[in-house]
Amino acid sequence: MDSSFHSLLTQDAEPVAHAQGQSSVQLSLIENYLQSLPAVCFAEECHALVVRYYQSRMHRPRYLKYELYILEKLLFWSFFVKVTSIKGLTITDIPEFLDFCLNPPSNWVCPRRTKRFIVELGVLKANPVWRPFVKSVKPAWITTVLNRFFSANSNFARLVLCPLSSSGIPKGTQCYCDSAEQLALDYLTMLKCHSVGNTVFERCLFLFATSFYLRISPRELFKYRELFTMQCFVFQGAGENWFIISTGNGMYRCELPDLYLEYFFRWRSLMGLPQYPEPTELAPIVMHSSLKNLPFLLPKLSAEGIAPWKILSLFLFKCRVCNGKLTSRALSKKESAGRYKDRIIDKQITNSGIDDYFSTCKKVVDCTSPIPVPAPLFNISRRTEILVQKEILVRSLMLHNETVKVEICESGLSLFDSLIRLKPGRLKLQAFEKLTLWSILICGKSPADLTTTETQDFYIFCLNPPPQWAGKLGEPRKLLRSEAAEFLANPRWRPFLQIEAKKHLRVSRAGRIIGWCNGCFRQLVRSGSLRNNPFSILNNYIN
Repeated sequence: MDSSFHSLLTQDAEPVAHAQGQSSVQLSLIENYLQSLPAVCFAEECHALVVRYYQSRMHRPRYLKYELYILEKLLFWSFFVKVTSIKGLTITDIPEFLDFCLNPPSNWVCPRRTKRFIVELGVLKANPVWRPFVKSVKPAWITTVLNRFFSANSNFARLVLCPLSSSGIPKGTQCYCDSAEQLALDYLTMLKCHSVGNTVFERCLFLFATSFYLRISPRELFKYRELFTMQCFVFQGAGENWFIISTGNGMYRCELPDLYLEYFFRWRSLMGLPQYPEPTELAPIVMHSSLKNLPFLLPKLSAEGIAPWKILSLFLFKCRVCNGKLTSRALSKKESAGRYKDRIIDKQITNSGIDDYFSTCKKVVDCTSPIPVPAPLFNISRRTEILVQKEILVRSLMLHNETVKVEICESGLSLFDSLIRLKPGRLKLQAFEKLTLWSILICGKSPADLTTTETQDFYIFCLNPPPQWAGKLGEPRKLLRSEAAEFLANPRWRPFLQIEAKKHLRVSRAGRIIGWCNGCFRQLVRSGSLRNNPFSILNNYIN
């Protein structure tokens, strides 16, 4: 295919332009060029993926321009060298692209600062002298950019090389996360033939099969070694065989696969035991040293040259790049947050009660009665929450709210004082601050006296707070020292942030506030400061 180069980015190195004038003309020239390429390249679809990546990385503009330069080179290389789309690239094509970027042909290189578009006779057109390369590019930087690009598109996950420092994979090989299961099965077959008549290797075969088929890592087996007995294997009949370990953190339960039973019965036969466990077999299956030294005792039989314990690690956890550089704990938190967002979206679509709340909140804000002015209830110093003196807070609240009663202010602030001493966390404290201000200034009572019905009114208020209670992000709550040596609240601070009027944003924010308030009331009840939690029913309904 003849390579007639045409810039795939605008003069400002953007795949999509927000300005008018020449930028829009450049985009139309790029679209016409993409349509002129062969259909087998799927050029417009590939360019759309780059645009999507650019939009997902706009919040991190540093080095984004250079990343787009590399992706542009990848598109040209796939169109002109491989004559295919980037979806058609395989794992073996990436090293070729890295070598190509190290030594690009002379007809792919142009002088530095060559303009992408020029104007001739008053007409804007692509510069025929422009080429994708100015100089060679380091492979390490290309690999990093491609990993980011492919991870942003689920169809390309784990296509390129994983960095050697994070994955521990032997040098010169690709990521084996996708083939880890097959590698483990092949290793079991080789180890089964290798370990005949050797007690040590037979024990390794049994433990490797246990970790692989039951999805429990050698580290967990070592952690619960005292509980790892034959009593963990429960046989109730065909298709009803279970592996159960009851730990202090919960119960691990999984079904015994039929393929695993071959290794289980083989180990018991070697030990001279009957096929099925007896009720009297309460001792741990293996010794402390056997589990501790398992990674060193496993023979290296893999044809790919990967250590057996590394195969298990890739199968159970994947490498850090493929796993998004998340620990198992952080991954579970991310999945939990995703499930929470899914529940919120489902409620927006199916829960008519939230629709009623949302329609009611608009009517409440339309009232013409004066809105009380809030003030911060605590200060932040060196990541520590500091409660301001009660007298100063009462004066701050009553400065612009003459109708507020002093007794109600003191009662509500005393409860807030009790909570801050329990150290509930910054997010919970900010949510309870909103509740305390609303309860004192609008509801006219202490948060300790709220009923279940009034918590629903607070939820409606959080769905659409009045403009007088919503401010910009980053406004400091820090109390300023005046000439009279007293602390005054920042008059520009507001308890809520200004967000768009979209329903899913407001419902999500209000749901989080209700959840945090519910957690604060639970802490107060456990400490003995309160007797009941009025947010319990609403939290179960909303969250």
